[in-house]
Formats: sequence, C-alpha cells, structure tokens
Amino acid sequence: MNDDSELAEWISEQHWRQPVQSTAMTVADGGRFRVTRVGAGQGSPVVLLPGMFDNRRLYLWPGGGGLAEALADNGLDVWIVERRGAGGVAVDTGVRAGWEEMVRIDLSAVQRLIATHNGRPAFWVAHSFGGVALARAAAQTMQQAQVAGLVLVESAVDIPLLANRVVAATVQASMWRGMFPARLFRLGPENEPVAAFQDAISWGRAERAGGELSAALQAVHVPALAITAPRDVIAPAGRCKRLAQAFGSADRRIQSAARRHGFARNHNHESPLLHPSASADVFPFLRDWFSARLDECPPDTAATAPVGRHRLQYTVELDAPPEWTFDVLTHHWATLWPVRHRPARLIEYRTIRGPVRNHFGRIELTAVPGRGTQLDYSISFDTPTWLPGRLLAAVLDVTWRFYSLPRLRHQTGGG
Repeated sequence: MNDDSELAEWISEQHWRQPVQSTAMTVADGGRFRVTRVGAGQGSPVVLLPGMFDNRRLYLWPGGGGLAEALADNGLDVWIVERRGAGGVAVDTGVRAGWEEMVRIDLSAVQRLIATHNGRPAFWVAHSFGGVALARAAAQTMQQAQVAGLVLVESAVDIPLLANRVVAATVQASMWRGMFPARLFRLGPENEPVAAFQDAISWGRAERAGGELSAALQAVHVPALAITAPRDVIAPAGRCKRLAQAFGSADRRIQSAARRHGFARNHNHESPLLHPSASADVFPFLRDWFSARLDECPPDTAATAPVGRHRLQYTVELDAPPEWTFDVLTHHWATLWPVRHRPARLIEYRTIRGPVRNHFGRIELTAVPGRGTQLDYSISFDTPTWLPGRLLAAVLDVTWRFYSLPRLRHQTGGG
C-alpha cells in the first residue's frame, strides 16, 4: 500500500457458508479498526460500514446469514469495515475516534487497501450515520473513479434526537471519560466514542444552518441508492430523502422499504439489515441494484419456466423522444422493484408481492426518426393455483390497453 497504513495478521474463521478473514488495520494517525473480508474474493468488491453503536453483526449475522453472506453467495468480494473502538479493537490513548477521522483518514486507507487486493471499483454500503460519513468521504477524500456506487440505508445527517440540547449535552458529558456506555443503555452491541457524538452533532448543526453537506454532495456523481423506511423514528424517511436528493448523480434512486412498494414489511431503522425477512426482500433488491450497474442482470428464465407461465407483449409508438419517455416511466414506475435501468433505452423490473408472482417486465425504447419512440413492452408472470391465470392476463391486458397506455400517451404528449 502507498501510505502509512499497516495490517496485523489475517485471522481466518468459517462463517456458515462463506470463509471469513479479519485483521486490525492501523492508519497514519495511529487509529486502529477491524477489517473483515467475506467470501472467496473473486467478484467486484462491496464495502459494508455499520453505524453508531454497531459492529459487523449488522451484516454478518452471528447465527448465519446477513447481507455480507448473501452478497458473497452471489460471487461478490465483500469487506466489512468497523469504526475505531468497535469489534474488539480498543482505542489507544491520545488517538481520536470520531467520524472526522473515518472521513479524513480511514476510508481513504480502506479504499487503497481494496485496490491492492481487487483493483475494481467498489460498491460502498453504509447504515445510519455510517452513511453520512460515507457520503462526506465520497465528496471530500475518496477517489470517485474507484467508487462503483453508494448505498445509504436509513442515513440522515440531521438526527432529531441529537438536535435536542439535553441529549447532546448528555452524550458528550465528561463523566463518560471518552466512551459513552451504549451497551449499558441497550442501544446496541458497541459503546460509542464521545468524539463520534461530537462530530455527529457538529455535522447536523452545520447542515441545519447552511446545508454544508448537501452542498458538498453536488460534486458526487457516482450511482447512488438511498433506502428509507416508513417506521424509522431515528432517521425519519423525509430526512434520509433530503440527504439523498443532494447527490449530483444522474443515476440516483430513493427507495422506501415499505409494503406498498413490494417489501415484506414496513421496515424500521435496523430491520432492512437485521430482520429475517430482509433476506427475501431487501437483500435481493440490493443484489439486483449492484448487478444492474455491473451489467450482469439475470435474464428472464421463461425458457425454463414451469407450464402455466403467462406472457403479454406489446409494441406501440409514442410521439415523445426516448429520453422523455424514459424519464416519465422512471418517475411514474419508481415504486416497482428495478432490475436494470439503462438510460434512455431499457427498463427491466419485477414485483415481489400480491397475486401476480414472479412478475418480470421489460421495456425497450427505440428512436423512430421523425416519429418519436417505439416502445416494446413484455410481461411474464405466474399465479397461485387458486387464481385463474388466463383471467388475470385478460385483466392486465385490458388495464394496459384502456388505462396504462392512454395515460402514458398523455404524460409523454408534452415531450
């Protein structure tokens, strides 16, 4: 590596289906933190960052499973980076362990470490305030050319609880001697350095006063995905959305992890990464998002689908150009589960709940010189045994012809 960072010996362990290695990384100012690598390390790298009060168990469940294992199962090279003072790595005397150090020193060092082991641009995923630090690092210290995409899960810089003066004074009190006892108050598995609270409170104040971080994020142009949750009272969905909207990325998506958007439950602050149902809704959603940006979208498996698979196919012409049509479709179909978006020619999606099962849609847009856009739309789906598939196909056909298509023509008519 081309800096002053050092690695302790890698320790190997077996975590259910995947091999796991971990080490302690020491960086230029003497800070130390644990780095864990999950899987065989063959695919594109994905770096996972926990938030406050947490450690790698957020992604690597002690009883087996977790996002890290799910991504490694799909061939990705998974790294988990814990903060100073977490994961059994103590903070040395005289070394600060705040979010500022993570932004200024730690994440850049990790980026260089991964570049020496893999070489491909990495996806970065962070939860809660870890996402705020990640966003700040992407704007200030990380090499954007080596970032394949950013995923912020329940991340907001302006946390209501930390904006409370009484709470802010309490968590920064000298009586804690530099380490707030979060475990004692059952806030999570890790105690929190007071320095981290100082930084979080300072960043929130600066954002409320003048939008400091939001302004910096205008210079971040990598693909960005923000996951919000309707039941999150720690980082409310509106504040997470506000942070995500600040990115300058053309490829930017804000997804609510809610039942009405196809998820198994209305998620809260931690459930997108810790609830058992996450392995069936959130994890595949993230896998698809990564695959789309790696251009590794799994094809529709109609050739091997069971008897009873239903198909609908349409070809129509619209007056608007493909770019305008794509924008309209992306905006109005944003609640569907996206598999692949390739502006301004291709949209693939699926839905995961309701009577229409394994619903896979593909929309291709082709420019027609002098006439607008040709839209080719194919749908394939299954139905449960109690629901007549032909009847449902007829209903969908009528809906497309007499509602969806006229509405689409109207929405694109001003293009």
